[in-house]
Amino acid sequence: MEVHYVLMFWGFLYQIKVSQGLPELIRVGAMFESGDEMLQTAFSTAIDRMNSDSAILSNSQLSASIEQLGHQDSFQASRKVCDLLSKGVAAIFGPQSEESSSTVQSFCDAMHVPHVEIRWDFRAQVDNHSVNLFPHTTSLGRAYRDYVKEKDWKSFAIMYEENEALVRLQELLKDPSIRERRVLVKQFIQGREYRKTIKEVGRAGIKNFVIDVPTEKIQMVLKHAQQVDMMSEYHNYFLTSLDLHTVDLEDFQYGGTNITGFRLVDEKAREYLDFLRSWKTEYDGVDNGKRKPALNTDVALIYDAVKLFSTALHDLDGTSRKIDIREISCQAEQPWPHGNSIVNYMRMININGLTGNVKFDQYGFRSDFNLKILQLGQEGLKEIGEWTPHAGINMTGNYSKAYEEAIQSLKNKTLVVTTLLVSFISLRIE
Repeated sequence: MEVHYVLMFWGFLYQIKVSQGLPELIRVGAMFESGDEMLQTAFSTAIDRMNSDSAILSNSQLSASIEQLGHQDSFQASRKVCDLLSKGVAAIFGPQSEESSSTVQSFCDAMHVPHVEIRWDFRAQVDNHSVNLFPHTTSLGRAYRDYVKEKDWKSFAIMYEENEALVRLQELLKDPSIRERRVLVKQFIQGREYRKTIKEVGRAGIKNFVIDVPTEKIQMVLKHAQQVDMMSEYHNYFLTSLDLHTVDLEDFQYGGTNITGFRLVDEKAREYLDFLRSWKTEYDGVDNGKRKPALNTDVALIYDAVKLFSTALHDLDGTSRKIDIREISCQAEQPWPHGNSIVNYMRMININGLTGNVKFDQYGFRSDFNLKILQLGQEGLKEIGEWTPHAGINMTGNYSKAYEEAIQSLKNKTLVVTTLLVSFISLRIE
């Protein structure tokens, strides 16, 4: 009898602890714009995987409330964020465009609801209730700078399409050593063929290029460079996109041109293959069976964002604090009391995800991350090194194999060597 009462007593205490923690159902909001269907599928897959992971939120389940809106429609975003808040959500993920995201952020900040982002952002300060998993602009810019300095190009061109590229590349542009080199900065003219601009730069004797264009336009830029004879073994192209590994580069891998870029996605991560299997049923990244499936950066980041949020809730639940998730009215403007705690936990903890180690600095930025250096060879893109904020560039590739490929590409060719005695220091921005 005494044992029976003891068991009942401990059972009662356990029920108290559970009731003091998280609710059984935790609703999270997400906003996706037109064209983000792949990202929405990845988000839903990530939610399902967190719910099936017994090590995370074992006493609770996540339930996603998803809203769709037009691209860069801030008016629609302001209406739909209030709809989500009225349902009682513990966080809102997205959207991706700057205009809509800023609108959502202002509401989340006022209501103290965590706003989780995975987009490039140039701001020097983070909002109180925002958590952005995309690498910080300054750190990413240092990676670009370190790569160019490692290559020791005496002359090169920075060619870009969107004005934001100059912000991404400012660490390179303002580096003191840049004044010792010949640098041409040129913007692709909207509506004008890439080939004409590339040919103009080629006439200036430039053979090294830093290219900043949207990922979906990389193949076209390289194709246009190829059409104006700017894709030989004497040319070097560094692409700033973190999704070079998702581009079909087969047309360029036998020409000997040095094409390189960075990748944030960690294909050696523990969850990588498992997530790929569960996600690729609808979006497998295969182009007519030519390429293996590849996760782009946004897909990997949305998974890591959901995992980070879930882990923060799990850790917060361990404190036995009662967290009630209630409906919030945009008109009442009564902040949610638990939002600060969740955001602080998300910024304090570290997780290993599909984009490597996710952690934040004292200012709330993701400044410490690893990038893999990819180079195109006859067998496709291969890892040849990595970049870290502490050690910079570390080349680890098989240089003997690369040397043999270079020798093969030069066989049966006549080389003409010329010498020019020129002294110049210039930085031209057009």
